[in-house]
Amino acid sequence: MSSPSLLARIDGALPGRTGAFAILLFVALCWAGTIIAGRAATPEVPPLTINFWRWTVALLAILPFTGRALIAKRSAIRAHWRGLLLLGCLNMTAFGGLFFLGLEHTQAINGSILLATMTINIVLVSWLFFGVGISRLQIGGVAIGFLGILTIIVRGEPAVLLTLSVGIGDPLLWASTLCYAFYSTSLGRAPAALSPAELMAVLCAVGAITGLPLFLLEAVVLGRVADWTPGAMAAVGFIALFPSLIAQILWVASVARVGANTAGYFIYTVPVFGTAMAIVFLGEELRWYHAAGIVLVFAGVYAATSRAGRAQTG
Repeated sequence: MSSPSLLARIDGALPGRTGAFAILLFVALCWAGTIIAGRAATPEVPPLTINFWRWTVALLAILPFTGRALIAKRSAIRAHWRGLLLLGCLNMTAFGGLFFLGLEHTQAINGSILLATMTINIVLVSWLFFGVGISRLQIGGVAIGFLGILTIIVRGEPAVLLTLSVGIGDPLLWASTLCYAFYSTSLGRAPAALSPAELMAVLCAVGAITGLPLFLLEAVVLGRVADWTPGAMAAVGFIALFPSLIAQILWVASVARVGANTAGYFIYTVPVFGTAMAIVFLGEELRWYHAAGIVLVFAGVYAATSRAGRAQTG
């Protein structure tokens, strides 16, 4: 299969804004799976090791489909190598490394709140650094969606917020979401000659190369060596193929179609899908605050992405 045919399939899966919104929900589902798979792997595999192998495996998986095209477009890659290096370092190295490090050192409730700030960070970065306007309805969508997130993660009890403690994991996770916000808002500067799949292959290579020294530091200097059990290999394999590769390609294609601000609102659905996965795979019960949170989240996404909200922007 050639790269153009792969891109054609992706474009065919994004028939306009409605199709892009459906794809973004699938992306959110994959990213929610990262949290579950990452928690399953971390007892055996250290965080920087996970991040290195996720991009290495993803690179090996996508090269057969993009290698020939990348060779043909090597001049475009050389001409834009600084921008590609920046994108790869922001997403693959900084976001991925800080994300798994943060998950290892913080409470789940803290991590959920900080992950939800990714949407706010994208909006703020777009406004402050790229001059993208924000409408009142979009601001309302952000607020409603964040209220839904809080409803789920505090289990309908606002007093839970008073018990939160801030450790090293919290600033690490917030820093990771900020890195991803800069990555998402900078995607428009990627070379137009590269398709989403080809761009992701280059960025996976950046992630594998820049992640190697961190992996060796963790294993050799810190003595944190992975125990590759079948469960750990399955978890890292899932993270590499679905959240790291397929979801990332679809995210790039969707951002190109609807913009970083609009795409960012769908990050609100990640904790919703995470809750559903916990119920299905961990046997947790669906309670009233789960249902209330889901309703609020999707109401927020609708308000933020509606035509009325976009019409007010400027």
